[in-house]
Formats: sequence, C-alpha cells, structure tokens
Amino acid sequence: MSIRIVVLFGTRPECIKLAPVIESLKKIADFEIEVWVTGQHADMLTQAMDAFEIVPDQHLSLMTKNQSLEGFVTKAIIGIGELLDKKSVDAIIVQGDTSTVFAGALAAFYRKTPVFHVEAGLRTYDLYNPFPEEMNRQLVTRLSALHFSPTQLAAQNLRREGIEPDKIILTGNTSIDALYMVLQKLKEEKISIPFSFENTRPFVLLTIHRRENMGAYLLDILDAISELADEYTDIDFLFPVHKNPNVRNTVFEKLSGKNNIMLTEPMDYISFCKAMNDCLFIITDSGGVQEEAPALNKPVLVIRKETERPEGVKSGAAILVGNEKSNIIYYFKKLIEDQDLFNRMAQAENPYGEGKAAERISSCILNYFKK
Repeated sequence: MSIRIVVLFGTRPECIKLAPVIESLKKIADFEIEVWVTGQHADMLTQAMDAFEIVPDQHLSLMTKNQSLEGFVTKAIIGIGELLDKKSVDAIIVQGDTSTVFAGALAAFYRKTPVFHVEAGLRTYDLYNPFPEEMNRQLVTRLSALHFSPTQLAAQNLRREGIEPDKIILTGNTSIDALYMVLQKLKEEKISIPFSFENTRPFVLLTIHRRENMGAYLLDILDAISELADEYTDIDFLFPVHKNPNVRNTVFEKLSGKNNIMLTEPMDYISFCKAMNDCLFIITDSGGVQEEAPALNKPVLVIRKETERPEGVKSGAAILVGNEKSNIIYYFKKLIEDQDLFNRMAQAENPYGEGKAAERISSCILNYFKK
C-alpha cells in the first residue's frame, strides 16, 4: 500500500526549496505524492512552478488583494482542512515560515496527521523580526513530528526548546539543492533564460520585500541606493521589484529615471539564478538569497536588523548591515573599495550544505514509515 504524502506550499521560496524534495520523493516507489498550493504569492509562485515543471494536484487560489494576515490564515486552515477530510493523507510536508506553513501545519495537527517541517529551527527569538515569520516557525515547531534542520545551529535551537533529539535531522538546506539543479541545467543548455538583460558592466543585485522594511525604513533604504547610484555611475543596480504594492509604488516613485538603476518585474527563478551568478554582490532582505549567495561565492549585505541565518554572517559570507541609510552606504562603499574584504567574503565557506538535503529528507521520511 502506498504512503500518501502531501507537499504543501504557497509562495515562490517554498516552491523552490521543496522542488528538490518533490523530485526525490517521487523516485521512491513506496510514496504517492500530491502537491497542494494555496496561491499565497500567485504570479511569482507560477513562475517557480514552471521553472521546476511542477503541476499542482490541488490549487486553492486563496489570495485576494490587500488581504489581512488573519483573513488568509483563516481561509487557508479551512481550505486545507477540507481537503484533508476528503482524502486519506499519511503526512504533510511544509517548508519554512510562511502563513501557508502555519495554516497547513495546524490543519494537519487537528486531524492528527504527521507534519514534517523542512528548514526547521531557524530563530531570531524576536517575534516581530521577521514578522510574522518568527512566530509562524516557532508555532510550527510545536506542531511537527519531524524537524529537518538545515544547519547545526538550527538543530541546537530545537534541542534547547525541548524537541526530542531523534526527531531532529540535520540535512543542509534544500535551497542549495535547487540552485545546483538550475545551474547544472543552464550549463547543459537544457533550459533557456526567460528574462535577460545586457550586463556588459558590473552590476549589484538588489531585492527588498519584507514587512519589517516597509514604511520609513523602505524610504531610508531607497535613499541609500539612490545616493550610491549617483556616486558609482560605473556600476549598474539590477532591482527586480516585488509585486507587493507597498513596495512597488514607493520603489518606482523613488528610483525611476536613474540611468544605472534597472527596475524590472520579479524574475523567474532561472533568470534570478543567472543574475546571482553574474553579479558583483547582492543587497537583500531575503532569507533564501542569504543561503544561495555563498554557494555562488557572492558577498551579501543583509538589510535587516536581525537574521535567522547567522551562519552566513559567522562564516564571513554576509554582513548584517541593518536598514538604516548610513549603514547601507558605509558597507556598500567598504565592499567596493576594500578588495581584501570582498575576497574574504567571496571565498567564505558556504555553511548551508552541499546539495544533498532532499535526498536525506526523503530517506528519513521512508524510515519514519518503515519503523
């Protein structure tokens, strides 16, 4: 009899990080895999699914314009719960810390369906940084049967919180698996790049999307980028602008019209991998990019007050610069002008694994059901 496993996601990062897990699970004859999608990030999610040729078995299409967090979570719990009631499901896999992850884990817990949490144990211990992700992942920890931790530090966090050691599995991060999958396909010319740009000059890649960087902080960040673009006219800034109107409208208002700032639509994952691989370095508030950049030997300036991925900072691959204008300008200039610093960051050890995380996860899940 097949073991029926649901892989649930709602956003582009979840899809990217679960794509290698889905591929690995499908190679095991004992498993029957279904992919369920909430549509938390509708357009950007479709891009990621296309990149990995993922066709969902269930698409809840829950997101509506300007929806509140509680509105989305409520609909997601009910929608996922109704699907679980209709189908015989042996386990559900979630990844990370989104509202989809929390809603799916809670709906499964209510039905005593085991929850397997990929990328478990990340912490800042500041419930409002990142918001609401820090609370989501702490709550999901309490609801999970297996915890797949990407790093030793993440595993230590879980042990300190009283999670049984035999339920914590150190895997590495599946983002590295996904990145290597795409880079290999690009190398073999098995996939084309949907979005391309003329990068004959050196360029810095920039991404901003987190809630804690909205409002006055976003204005400060954009002021810093504007000043740096004016000073470093021989460097281009490639900025794929997030679909969130709270980000988008402000970015276009503040940065449009500058010759060396390229404001684009959000890139598909394949194009974004190519951009990361080709850039000088990266300025970001993204969690996934903090993991991917060291694998590509790209320094990262993290524009956040806290990071749940301190391993990159500790290894020297990333600098946590905060979201204040003066700090962003200072560290940008330091990275451009201090070649020794640049080289140390580019050559820092990647603390997020060697691309075998999905294989470890699928093997562990099989063992869970074979006991």
